[in-house]
Amino acid sequence: MLNLLIVDDEFLVRKGLRQTIDWQGFGIQIVGEASNGTKGLTLAEELKPDIILTDVKMPIMNGLEFMQKLKEKDLNPKIIILSGYEDFNYVRTAMHNGAVAYLLKPIDNNQLTNIIKDVINKITNEKNTKKYIDTLKDEIPAITKQFLSDLVSGDITDIGKINEKICFLNISVDFNNCYIVVLKINKYQNIMHKLSIEELNKFKYYINKLISTIFIGNSAFNSIFINRTEEEFLIIIDFKLHNSNELQLIKVCCTKIVENLKLHFKETISIGISNLCTSVLEINKTYKDALTACQNKLSEETSTIIHINDISFNGYRREIKETIKYIQDNYNNNITVEHAAKELYISPSYLMHILKKDLGKTFNECLTDYRITMAKKLLLNRKYKIYEVSTRIGYRDVKYFSQIFKKTTGMTPSEYIKAQF
Repeated sequence: MLNLLIVDDEFLVRKGLRQTIDWQGFGIQIVGEASNGTKGLTLAEELKPDIILTDVKMPIMNGLEFMQKLKEKDLNPKIIILSGYEDFNYVRTAMHNGAVAYLLKPIDNNQLTNIIKDVINKITNEKNTKKYIDTLKDEIPAITKQFLSDLVSGDITDIGKINEKICFLNISVDFNNCYIVVLKINKYQNIMHKLSIEELNKFKYYINKLISTIFIGNSAFNSIFINRTEEEFLIIIDFKLHNSNELQLIKVCCTKIVENLKLHFKETISIGISNLCTSVLEINKTYKDALTACQNKLSEETSTIIHINDISFNGYRREIKETIKYIQDNYNNNITVEHAAKELYISPSYLMHILKKDLGKTFNECLTDYRITMAKKLLLNRKYKIYEVSTRIGYRDVKYFSQIFKKTTGMTPSEYIKAQF
């Protein structure tokens, strides 16, 4: 049943409205009546009617003031104005304040019943829409989880459908400039048998809470995460302002998670971090890199944080690994072999010697290779112009960058872009 409130200073009008309309037949019950706007407002706050029939000219508080007060109190009934005044200003003000109809007295019952039917249809449609939206809101987390899971698994590759889902789910993360972090609970099967359901849920809840606090609550980037499987958590991050310390900040966040867990639980986790993904179509590869890094642990007895590049040079001496890492962390700056050697506390000549011996390359060749690799990724993202890519990878002279790019790849940056699309 819909609730109706009648507000009119004329007793005979109120009585007539009660008795001449078959309200029950419309599925409406009259829950109250008032002789002025002040009393009507009190009843409206208390009874929350779906429909209000109100006069315009009443003592103490007239109908227009009454409607304004309803708006101020966030009450949104369907209001039908009953008035003896055929004045455009009254009509305009009434409609502006939310009236759905304006009827002149004496009331034509046929006209009123037709309006009532329209109002009932509006209310029914609005309630059905609200119910649908509320149901959809409840399902959004599950839909988002499935979408992200399908995206990183490579099960959805149609760029149109991807963008449609991103828009529909209101996801703010830029998948064309993001990192992926995979967090997995070590020895999950053993933990399931060792811990009670309550203890296991407490552990997973705490991981969720830490991710929400440390990643989602971080003002430096946009991020989204899901509990992809019982043992795996997926975090996707894009920085609001890109800088050379992005990976370091991600590692700091991961370290906070590990340290907090260590204080409260004996169980351990493994965390893998990808490189920057510059195209939503490369999300699957980026996820696989993060997963590979996550799985590249020597022991499950301790928690680990591994970036994909940290495992790329296994088997090489420490100085080589640290030099490559130095290049990856600082490639967009004006760095030299002397800078790297100083960071490693070795001589430049010794560093040049072992690079040539172990990799067959000079420091500058290693730096150029990595810069061009990053340039290729950035060029695939159509939002960057060639000169912007040049600057972002450490070349201030775009003409020189183009020469180096062509020498390395056999194509100019423009030709490379055309070949990819």
